[in-house]
Amino acid sequence: MSSIYDSSGAQVSSQEEIEQAHVDFYSSLFSEEPIDLNVQNDLLSSLSRQLSPDQSSLCEGAMTIDEISFAVKNMNTNESPGPNGLTVEFYRKFGDVLLPHLILVYNACFEAGEMCDSMKTSNTRVIFKKGDWKCLKNWRPISLLNVDY
Repeated sequence: MSSIYDSSGAQVSSQEEIEQAHVDFYSSLFSEEPIDLNVQNDLLSSLSRQLSPDQSSLCEGAMTIDEISFAVKNMNTNESPGPNGLTVEFYRKFGDVLLPHLILVYNACFEAGEMCDSMKTSNTRVIFKKGDWKCLKNWRPISLLNVDY
């Protein structure tokens, strides 16, 4: 791009100004906003569907290889991979070798209460949606996550 609009609507064209406009726009977009607890409570109290105790218990505890196998078989294919470049197709092709290792990783993450670093890593790209190419609000960020996440 040779120029874009900054947050004030002014067209900027130097590399430094373009970079700063991006930093300002995405810093604002991803900044934390205070949560209105009254609105949150109203929303949560209006939900009519809840997991049954049996369904809830299925969501807790260690994972099984069958659960991981089912998840991999039901993932969408032909999707862009995350930072490690490994696709769903790769996990399907080499599942017999990978799943016994993945189960160890997932259950270690569960026990630690935290995912490993590679599962918290993404590549973020912006995709043009519509309108004026110079207006940053017309670009949408997407995060490409590793399949094992």
